[in-house]
Amino acid sequence: MWRLCVFTRRRAAVAFSTCTRFVSSLTPAGAAPETFAPQPNAAVAADSVAPEVFAPVAAASSDNNCAEEVEDYQDACSTHADKITRRCEHPPVDAVEILMAMANNLRNTLKVKTISSAAESGSGGEKSGETPDSDKVTGAAPPCFKALNLIKTLRAYIRSEERLAQLCRSKAPMVRRHFLAIRSRRKCLPPLQREIILTEVARVVEQREVPLSEVMRLLRPRWPDHMMDVTGSRNHVFLQRSARAWIAELLQAGKVSPEEARSLLCNCPQLFTAHLTLMSSTMECALRDINSLQSPEPLIKLMWAVNDAGTHAPNHFWTRVVGRLAQLNRSLRDSLGDSLQQGRSSNGAGGAAAEGKTGEHYNDTNNEERKNINEKNGVVSREAVGHVFTGLTTRQLFRVVRVLRKEKWCGDVSTIYDFVDKALKNIVFEVEALGACDRNPPGQRVTRQLVLQRVKKSSDLLPTELLSLLSIAGELGVDFHSSLARISDFLLCPMALYLDREQLLELTLFVRRTRCDSPQLVQAIADEIVRRGVNYPSSLSLSKAALRTSLQRQALLSQLTLTPLVDHVISLCRTYGWSMRASQLLGWAELLYDLSRRYAPTSSIGVNVRSCVELLAAPLRAMLSSGVVPLPIISRFLEVTVILGMRGKPLQYEGAIKLWEERNAAVAARTAFANRVLREGGVLSAGTITCDLEEVYDSEEGDEIHSHPVGELCRAAREVYDELIYMYELHMIMQNHTTRDEMRRVAETFGRVGLYNMVVGAAAMARVHLQPHATSSSAGGGDGTLRAPVNGESVTPPRTLPAWLERQVNLVVVERIRRAKITAASSDDDVLRLFGQRRCNASKVHTFLKLLSEETPLFLLRQQRVVWEFAAELSRRFGDEEDRRLVGTLLAKALY
Repeated sequence: MWRLCVFTRRRAAVAFSTCTRFVSSLTPAGAAPETFAPQPNAAVAADSVAPEVFAPVAAASSDNNCAEEVEDYQDACSTHADKITRRCEHPPVDAVEILMAMANNLRNTLKVKTISSAAESGSGGEKSGETPDSDKVTGAAPPCFKALNLIKTLRAYIRSEERLAQLCRSKAPMVRRHFLAIRSRRKCLPPLQREIILTEVARVVEQREVPLSEVMRLLRPRWPDHMMDVTGSRNHVFLQRSARAWIAELLQAGKVSPEEARSLLCNCPQLFTAHLTLMSSTMECALRDINSLQSPEPLIKLMWAVNDAGTHAPNHFWTRVVGRLAQLNRSLRDSLGDSLQQGRSSNGAGGAAAEGKTGEHYNDTNNEERKNINEKNGVVSREAVGHVFTGLTTRQLFRVVRVLRKEKWCGDVSTIYDFVDKALKNIVFEVEALGACDRNPPGQRVTRQLVLQRVKKSSDLLPTELLSLLSIAGELGVDFHSSLARISDFLLCPMALYLDREQLLELTLFVRRTRCDSPQLVQAIADEIVRRGVNYPSSLSLSKAALRTSLQRQALLSQLTLTPLVDHVISLCRTYGWSMRASQLLGWAELLYDLSRRYAPTSSIGVNVRSCVELLAAPLRAMLSSGVVPLPIISRFLEVTVILGMRGKPLQYEGAIKLWEERNAAVAARTAFANRVLREGGVLSAGTITCDLEEVYDSEEGDEIHSHPVGELCRAAREVYDELIYMYELHMIMQNHTTRDEMRRVAETFGRVGLYNMVVGAAAMARVHLQPHATSSSAGGGDGTLRAPVNGESVTPPRTLPAWLERQVNLVVVERIRRAKITAASSDDDVLRLFGQRRCNASKVHTFLKLLSEETPLFLLRQQRVVWEFAAELSRRFGDEEDRRLVGTLLAKALY
């Protein structure tokens, strides 16, 4: 029975720690055990949870100002560990229950005070015999609590909610679903108790019963959405204004020291957003002792705080701070031993996240990952890595150049260049030392964990941070000379196997910008791109970047095996050739021509290059026939075919020859059209025009039907086509994420173009890129040298527009039609203004209805009833009887 009891308690402790993964059970630091009796239960449970899942306060309080709070929390856990072992069957009390108990206590206390005041006023000032005890009324609430405990408990709850919201937005679907389920089951603070708590917090801050630093820490995390309702947002704004007024009063009285000013900026930088006067005063106070500072850490944190505030500090601030950091970098270079000892003391387990947290919101999750790696590897404390050639550590140098890059400040290029160069030299030194002790065989595959260990031990950075440092080095043009080749073999080559598409593209760009001559690294990148196949997102951009990187030096090219990469490129062109813009097709043709210059025309790569260029001619012919491609692009593409010697083999490269003939016919038609228009207008009396007059046939004068050659689209329709094909390529082929700028640009384009040109441009895009084409016949050249797709993959590009794009266009167009309020009483000018034409006839109406009902890829717009109501009014005014019957039939089928 005793063994069963012990087994149950142990299993209960494990189950309890699992169930309370994201329960904010952290009681405010410094609270006595007798004040919050249920706190130790939750504390020990929190101590047994994985740090990436739990630690709403310990992980979030990454700055040095919160280190004391974390230490108090750990002391409380160790003090009451024995009590928790004996009382593990008691349910935990989280921050929500503590806040609810505090709210009930406050409400009952207020009731008691109200009753007492009423009794005193009723009895003529006589005191009652016994004052009710609020503790007896609340029951579960603590007997007493301080205002500081209330602030800290509320901050712990808000930080826990912020961390949970971050995990619910994770890129990993399994992680996102798991924590969304946890949030759906999680108990939130009720509205009544929340209003009581926030009102009390506002009163405490207004009367200044707590330190200003605690108020700043409360305002630093992002408050959850359920707390930012009408009452919560009002209290939040009041707290911000009270804190700013408090800071201004202290600054005016001269009671703020430089250390306190830096602490205020680092604790809550967003409090100073859009308040330049307060920000400048606090910043000047923080820099008052800049010449006496002997540690670079306060200055680095200050730089990140200024960047997070978004106030864009003036040039003299960055000049002073960077100059002082350069002095410290030179002065601390001789004190290597002291600096390493200082790194051990200040950058331990608590300081590991402290460096990256202040102002580095992009690295919040990386701090957790770095902490997990330390625990898995048995690393408790962290030493300052890379303190060899510089006074600052490698990580400190990275943080300096990273914040300067985010600020887009390059006032002292030589100093920044020196920072990056010395950081790379530190990494090289550590890599050489680690490489000498490495016992892994050269041909063995390096695991992900080993890659993380190597990067951490050599640079004290995460792989993403190391890539960011290398990207900055590439932007500055730091020469990646032969002494850094060890980094490529020891760190970057194994790292390339585990990078995502953005990181792999960043690594490829770094290699090209720094002109790295490491064939192992370039070959590893190329092999990894080929291994991921045609289906991989951003495979087009990755392959193009890898091919450009391989062509940067002839000596490097001779050491690479590019046949798999060339086969991969040919598979990409065969699969996505009809889904790319004309400029992208031209870029691929020029890149392949540059590759063919390095090889003999009769080699396998030379023959495959010509066959791939032949593949790209078919979509360009379709674009030319639809009038959506500029003639200069066609001319440059034909120049590539001439240089490759494809013009002299008309039977073998039939597509390129037909493109040349169609291009000549289009040029002749344009020239004849320009001559006819100018003669009819009396501008040209004799002679002919041989040049390309873009402004003549692109002008909006006259009727659109008769102002352009056959098959030529007007400028507005081409603008719609360009927007649709760009978004289609970016989001359906490259599978990139949607940004607000893209949505804004789509809204501006479709809010300006008329409905006729909108439908014409959309139909042209669908006719060229979304229709099934017989690419199998054009996939093989006349010599039959094209190979099968890499890894046996065969994909079909999607034949629909992105869903968000259709919704955005639908919203814009429907809003325009409703805002125009077209009725039978409207004038023809109002109808034509929305239609986007100066004149209209039955032919235009018939074309508009046919394209809208049959060829447009905007399926959601086709189903809108308001669109067909406008089409009915348009056909009633300018169409014929057949158009009216067609519109009536389609209007009856409209769904919305």
